[in-house]
Amino acid sequence: MKKKATPATTAITEYLAIQLYRDGKILNAKDADALQRGDDEINVRRGTVLIVTPYHAQISDISFLLSQVSVAELPPGFVEARTVNSSLSHSASVVIADIVRTCRRGFTDDPDCVAVMFSRAELATITIGRARDIPKESRLGSYVEFLNDRNAIYSLTTSKFRPQWTEWCTRCLKPGHLAHACKEAPHCTTCDAPHATRYCPRVEENAISNFAKDPVTANDGISRDVFMGRREKREGNRVAFRSENRASRKPPANKRSQAKAGFKQAQNGVQLPE
Repeated sequence: MKKKATPATTAITEYLAIQLYRDGKILNAKDADALQRGDDEINVRRGTVLIVTPYHAQISDISFLLSQVSVAELPPGFVEARTVNSSLSHSASVVIADIVRTCRRGFTDDPDCVAVMFSRAELATITIGRARDIPKESRLGSYVEFLNDRNAIYSLTTSKFRPQWTEWCTRCLKPGHLAHACKEAPHCTTCDAPHATRYCPRVEENAISNFAKDPVTANDGISRDVFMGRREKREGNRVAFRSENRASRKPPANKRSQAKAGFKQAQNGVQLPE
């Protein structure tokens, strides 16, 4: 039997989970609701992430990648990966649904599978897959059409500078190249050494707390963003997109950027008490 796993979406899923905690504000839904109702004394916890996929082989690969992540990248116990069948009694603030298959719809179009996969989230579901290969007349096709009508699809395949997600650098922990060809310059601000946060011997000092008001303190100087690849200057020098420079650039007025901006605005909608 052919192994039903896709290395590219495996890497994207792990990368996205880390980015959600580093750059986003995932709140515990119950705590956020209590805060909105006027409970100013509540210390809002971070929300959880559940990664759901139909296939055991994909879960095995994702779980392996998550096991390599440090406490400075993901808060311990807040992210788990499950198959659709084992997630029936589970929910999370944010669900990442990895549909895996990139050619035939297969098991992922089973009505029970689809119903469970897209009903686990308390706040948001992020779906990863190849939309163009999903038949329009299928259940997943209807779901894709629903998202497209609401400008809720972000395409990684149309990015001019998108990286190759099947290549992964173990030095800088970015996609698109291997360690022997890495040109990044990681610099850990905790121990003042040239390595990524994951490899810091003092990584416990930057462990992400359970509470949303506490900042994520680890920093190795590397810009990592699922939605942005690397670009080349005309003279051939690579330039990394830095988060601090994004605000100064005028975003393109298209549906994709509007959808992304809307999601970020929703993330920041709940103000935490000082």
